[in-house]
Amino acid sequence: MTTAWYRPTWDLALDPLVSCKLCLGEYPVEQMTTLAQCRCVFCTLCLKQYVELLIKEGFETTISCPDAACPKQGRLQEHEAHRVHGGG
Repeated sequence: MTTAWYRPTWDLALDPLVSCKLCLGEYPVEQMTTLAQCRCVFCTLCLKQYVELLIKEGFETTISCPDAACPKQGRLQEHEAHRVHGGG
């Protein structure tokens, strides 16, 4: 009997998981977004929620990397924010 969420351990070796710096969850690389400027990695869902919150607060012009300890203090580029937010 197999359930939809079950993944054999040999599949995991072929599809390594990446840690999100916000929620600390581990996800397949397809569900992650790497910021071009600083190379920090977040799950796309966390990044989407972060961008939406800042846009709601009126900070859409400069959205910094969600990692407060980001060594490069990166910023989301406009195309990244739009892609994550769903603007195209």
